[in-house]
Amino acid sequence: MTDKVVEVGNLKKSFGDVVALKDVTFDVERAQTYVLLGPSGCGKSTTLEIIAGLQEPDEGSVRIMGKEMKGVPPQERPTTTAFQSWALFPHKTVGENVAFGLRMKNVPEDEIKKRVSETLKLVGLAGYEDRYPPGLSGGEKQRVSFARTLVPEPEVVLLDEPLSNLDRKLREDMRVLLTEILDDLSMTSTYVTHDQQEAFTLGDKIAVMGQGIISQEGGPEDLYETPANPHVASFIGDSNILEGVIEKETDEEIEAYIESLDKSIKLVKKGEVEEEDKVKIYIRPSTIEILSKETKEEDNKLKILFMRKIFQGDDLRYLLEMEEGREIIVDSEKYIEIEEGEELLIKIPKECIYFSTES
Repeated sequence: MTDKVVEVGNLKKSFGDVVALKDVTFDVERAQTYVLLGPSGCGKSTTLEIIAGLQEPDEGSVRIMGKEMKGVPPQERPTTTAFQSWALFPHKTVGENVAFGLRMKNVPEDEIKKRVSETLKLVGLAGYEDRYPPGLSGGEKQRVSFARTLVPEPEVVLLDEPLSNLDRKLREDMRVLLTEILDDLSMTSTYVTHDQQEAFTLGDKIAVMGQGIISQEGGPEDLYETPANPHVASFIGDSNILEGVIEKETDEEIEAYIESLDKSIKLVKKGEVEEEDKVKIYIRPSTIEILSKETKEEDNKLKILFMRKIFQGDDLRYLLEMEEGREIIVDSEKYIEIEEGEELLIKIPKECIYFSTES
C-alpha cells in the first residue's frame, strides 16, 4: 500500500464560460516531487491553487494526510507555497522574512532563531539574517523565498513556477539546488512549470496537462520515449511531424507513404493500424542520421534540400526543406561541408512514434 500524502480527485473548475479544469485526478506519495507540466492556460496553476486553498473547486476533492480539505483555509493547511514572484518584504531583514510564518504561528523566539539559521544554511545563505532584500541578487532572493517556504516544515511544499524570473544559467543552478534540498529533506512537493527541462530535472513523476485534463502521467523517460497521444508527443521534446497514409502493414512493420516527401518509409509497428489509415509520425531531430553520399541504398534513405545550419554548442542543427516548403530539423554532432540548396542524405529511423488520425 502506497503512502499517499496528497489525493486529488475529479477536480473541475470554471471561471465564467472558461473551463479551467475538466476532471483532474492524481496522488502524490510521500517524499515524491510531482510535477504538473503544460503550456499556459492548461490548468496547472489552478490545480495548485486549489490544493493550497486559494481557489475552491466547482466539483471534486483534495485530501492531505487523509484529511478532506474542503473549507479549510490556506493558513490551516499543512502546506506552504512558493510563487513566481518572490514576495519578500523589502523593509524586513532576510531573517525576518524567513521567520514571518513562524511568528504568525506563535513559535517561540529561540526556536525561530534556530530554525531560520538552519534553513538559511540549507539554501546556501548562512549569515544572511541581517541583510535586506533590495541588496540581494535575483538568485539570493529566490533562495530566501525557498527558505521561507521550507522553514515551517510543512507536510507538502507547493511550487508555482518559482524559477521563471531567473536567467537561464541561474535557473539551471537553482534547479540542481532545489532538487538536492527536496531530496535531502525527503520533502513531498507539487511543482508547476511549463519548462520541460525543469520538469525532467525535478520530477519523480510528471503529469502533462492540456486543456484542463491530465494527458499522461509518468516518469521523464516514459513521457519522452512512449508518449500516449499526439499532445504529449508534440509537447515533450522537439519533433518533426510528417503526415502519411498506411500502404502496407505486417505483424512487425508498417509502410507509410509521405506525400510531402513523395516517398514511403518503414516503421516498427506499434499499436493497431490498417491499410489506408492516415497517420501522424513524430521524429526526434536527434534520431535522424546524416549519411555520406557513398551510402548504399537502404530503407528510409531520403534526399532533402539543405537550407542552413545552426551551432548549438554540443551539436549542430541542420534545417532542411521538403518539396512543399515544410522544414525538417536534424540535430547531429557531424559537421558537414554543404551549401544552401544542395541535397543532404538522411535516414529516418524505423523506431518512430506515430498515431492514427482516423476517428
